[in-house]
Amino acid sequence: MTAKSLYAGMAGLVLLAGCASGAPARPSDFARRVATLVEGSDVPGLAVAVVHHGELVYAHGFGWRDPARTAPMTVDTVQMWFSCSKIVTATAAVRLAQQGRLDLDRPLVSYLADHGLRGPGVERLTARHLLSHTSGLPNPIPLRWMRLDSEIAEPRTDFYRRLIAEHGELRSLPGETMAYSNLNYLVLARVIEVTSGQSFEDYVQDQVLMPLGMRRTGFGPADRWGEDVAVPAMKEWRPYTWAVEWMVDGKILSGSAHGERAGLGRAERQRARRRRLAQHAAGPRWRARAAARLEAGNAAPRDNKGRSPREIRAGLAPTQR
Repeated sequence: MTAKSLYAGMAGLVLLAGCASGAPARPSDFARRVATLVEGSDVPGLAVAVVHHGELVYAHGFGWRDPARTAPMTVDTVQMWFSCSKIVTATAAVRLAQQGRLDLDRPLVSYLADHGLRGPGVERLTARHLLSHTSGLPNPIPLRWMRLDSEIAEPRTDFYRRLIAEHGELRSLPGETMAYSNLNYLVLARVIEVTSGQSFEDYVQDQVLMPLGMRRTGFGPADRWGEDVAVPAMKEWRPYTWAVEWMVDGKILSGSAHGERAGLGRAERQRARRRRLAQHAAGPRWRARAAARLEAGNAAPRDNKGRSPREIRAGLAPTQR
């Protein structure tokens, strides 16, 4: 994979036709059930597609495409697809196998002499191991992989080499243990490029997305898709969420969406962050708490143990402030 933002063009959820009882559900009943679920949750909205025997038989948008609930979700709303990109990556790899250009059971060293992976059994590592998450690779938290749409992308080869240099040590023999890892598909994307002779994005577009008529699905910044784009949000604040906020906050404040705030002092940046939290928090309880703290002029909200972002980063308990 690359560090680019990835967007998928239609469904936030794909369901098989039929209900738990085995009897087919009427579209009106199904729509009413989904609408009730969305209305009673902290999820602003979602798009649903029902596929039966390979045919799309139902598609509908429910709720809103932004946490502020100002714009409706539609079946055409572009949404970030995150790890759903693994589906098209796997499909692209199998497509290459069907074309006779990739042997899923041939050692990767046959395709990537400079793959950079290390550890016992690495010479036996295959594309099938990558596809099935049985390579033995670790799954590091991808915080340092993220970047804003407005940032210049790190050269693809440099990005691959940096991550593999840091995390490319196998933790188990290939085929021995199943353990989910984003690195599996990072390496697989590199294999796809080498064996296809195209960039990963171009091959996926040519061989997977375009044949399926998925013309609003692809890779790149959100603004290329127009206005009908879902706004990402996080439901609740946990230490991982704080880490994301801490790592990207400075970038967000100086990025294109908040360029007018670039160069502001620390106090003003903290106030801007509180305003942004109050505006974009997804859950109604969190919105209420964030808005109350903003109104009171207090510091940014703490986690469920009463720790501030600084205390979380330092590993301090509330009593050690």
